[in-house]
Amino acid sequence: MPRFVRALCATALAAAAVLLPSAAGAAGLQLVNLTPDGATIEDGNKACPDQPMFTYGGGKRDHGAGAPERAYPSPNLLAAISVDRPVIGYDTRQPDSHFGDSFNLQNDRSVCYAIVEFATQRSGTPLWYNDAMSIGHTGTDGVLQPVAQVLDPNDGSSGRHKMLAFDKTGLGLLSALTGQALDRKPEDSILDVYLEDDTRIDYFRLYVWYGPNCRDKGRC
Repeated sequence: MPRFVRALCATALAAAAVLLPSAAGAAGLQLVNLTPDGATIEDGNKACPDQPMFTYGGGKRDHGAGAPERAYPSPNLLAAISVDRPVIGYDTRQPDSHFGDSFNLQNDRSVCYAIVEFATQRSGTPLWYNDAMSIGHTGTDGVLQPVAQVLDPNDGSSGRHKMLAFDKTGLGLLSALTGQALDRKPEDSILDVYLEDDTRIDYFRLYVWYGPNCRDKGRC
């Protein structure tokens, strides 16, 4: 049963869609469809005062000090990333491996505001500098279509947690992923998180404020 609230390597995700960064983000991060400035829960509540917040996530925010924690990649994501390397969970220091986790958003409304929060660390090899975190949806063809990306998530801020808001483009793509067209199947609303391949992740959180309700209002 999918969990509602817990919320690229070329050989791993063949022909994976990779977006180009629109601007340099905080601490030199290269961000795609994410704002370069930090975000807070208060920002989301202010932007969407009449909408509740939903939280999805995995791992514990323990700065990598705890035991490894399981991740639960979707069948499509797991099939794509387990081809050539081990698939790892949270707080796992294992170079040359792939991290994947997935969250079933189970919603048919547009997205008013969204924040991604995470912390990563280098896995002890010099190849962490070209890693990327992709957030999107993996189809049955093994292609991850990204909603947003963080290129070089370790950069100069390894180990520190980050909270970044989706920009207008990212919100539009995330809205389409939630099944707002009303004809999508539940499995189409799964959000995949993929992190290559010499980087370990402490935890991941997604905060979403949905609205309006497409089914009731007939529009988004």
